[in-house]
Amino acid sequence: MVWTSAELEPLMSRAADVARAFTQRPQNGYDYYCPMMSVPLQLQDEAIPGTTPYLSADPALVPHWRERIALAASGRRKIGLVWAGNPGHHLDRFCSIPLQTLAPLARIEGFAWFSLQKGASESQLEACASDWRIDRLGPELNDFDATAAAIESLDLVIAVDTPPSRISPARSASRYGCCCPRRPTGAG
Repeated sequence: MVWTSAELEPLMSRAADVARAFTQRPQNGYDYYCPMMSVPLQLQDEAIPGTTPYLSADPALVPHWRERIALAASGRRKIGLVWAGNPGHHLDRFCSIPLQTLAPLARIEGFAWFSLQKGASESQLEACASDWRIDRLGPELNDFDATAAAIESLDLVIAVDTPPSRISPARSASRYGCCCPRRPTGAG
């Protein structure tokens, strides 16, 4: 069983070996509690299966996203981008990068670019619009299920440390690339 946020509940409820996903504290309590990111430490690495995918997109959403993205890609490789996290997070300055930092990628031919970016940082797309065609998916990504289905329809996701960067490797290791801006020693 997994105790998670309401936003992640649909995705977590389909995770391998999860019998039930809770969004509130279990009424009968629980025998053990471990924060998700501490599980590897508690179980020792060899106890954690390394198979992917261990999260799955809602199968009802995948056909829509496959068609939507394939139509826009016109036969090119489909690459998703996420360059910024939550500006309200205390470590955001170490996780986010300006979209302009990725601009040299625009010179690579044969790729169709898709923004999975949400929030205020989506506005950075306007500054790149004349030099780099990036299809905006953010306004259509209303929840993590839609994000997972969109990711499943892409060939690669290049992301900073954000929820899509965690969903991507959970879907398939071949669909993940990560930009990790450098954090100073001891940060977070």
